Amino acid sequence: MSNLYKTRVSLRPETLPAIYTPTQATQEAILRPGMFTEVNLGVAAFGIVTGAVLAADDEEKRQAEKTLGRALGEPKWTGVSNVRVILVDGDGKIAANSITGADGSYYLGDVRPGKYTVQVDETTLPPDFVLETKEQQVEVLSGIEPPVVENVNLLGRYTVPREKEPETKTEEGIEYKIFK
Repeated sequence: MSNLYKTRVSLRPETLPAIYTPTQATQEAILRPGMFTEVNLGVAAFGIVTGAVLAADDEEKRQAEKTLGRALGEPKWTGVSNVRVILVDGDGKIAANSITGADGSYYLGDVRPGKYTVQVDETTLPPDFVLETKEQQVEVLSGIEPPVVENVNLLGRYTVPREKEPETKTEEGIEYKIFK
């Protein structure tokens, strides 16, 4: 008769530092009385995905080309603000989301290791903006240090030339927009 005992060992995720997530939180182990039993439970750091929603500034490029009389190549890119960026997992569930800042940048944090699709909520795009890059595939790798996936940019262009931003003026606590 054997003195071996089979048991299940589990890692409690709430005991981990905030940047880690379990990758293998449960494992079966065979215990022998008076003997040391080694159990390897896996953890990985949460990842980060960053990038921007950018618009090709074709009007500025066209004006410069007209002035210089030659093609300038790639357009200048400007950020598109207040756009919701979504990180979708392989099951089609939203894993994270963010709103772009004034420069068009976004930050998606606390991302578990895996393969994802970065998309834009098209209902939040400006009405005269068309996406050319509708989504990007990314993979957040597993590791002890937080993995960072950078420069996941979604590109598009305005269908109508953009007016320059209005000048903002404040007098006696009242904010005015001056369109030129």
